[in-house]
Amino acid sequence: MSLPAPVARLAAQIVKVLSPELLTEGWRALAEETCNPLTGQCVNASGALWYLLGGSDRGWKWRSIPERVWPEGGPHYFLEHVPTGIVVDLTAGQYSPRVRIPYERSEGRAPATRGRDEEGRALPPKGAREVVRRVMATQSGRSAVRAARAWSEEHLT
Repeated sequence: MSLPAPVARLAAQIVKVLSPELLTEGWRALAEETCNPLTGQCVNASGALWYLLGGSDRGWKWRSIPERVWPEGGPHYFLEHVPTGIVVDLTAGQYSPRVRIPYERSEGRAPATRGRDEEGRALPPKGAREVVRRVMATQSGRSAVRAARAWSEEHLT
């Protein structure tokens, strides 16, 4: 299933601002080794998307494929829009097109977060907070967030 246009537009804004300095040292080294800017960014990309879309309140759920289930690529994080069943994996492109990602074996686990924003919502992981800041720093990013949040609200049931 393809992404709805407003969510795809926000996804593009997020992917555009991902960078190696957002990664921990081990993931940064792997990203440099693979020459793939998406390597290791699943927590940052999914965390930013989850937060910008309004999180659980708008039907979005963290999903994780743990290493014990998928040693080739775990842990791997992505989002699911529960009301529609849409899976959003912004960093699937870090894997070869021949690799089948076992989304059906995922669990509902989010990475550890600390703190709450002024509205009382859980903050995303640290690297994702920087991605949020970068997206919200541009008019096109803010516009994409508004459109994607509106889509999420329209599709809650």
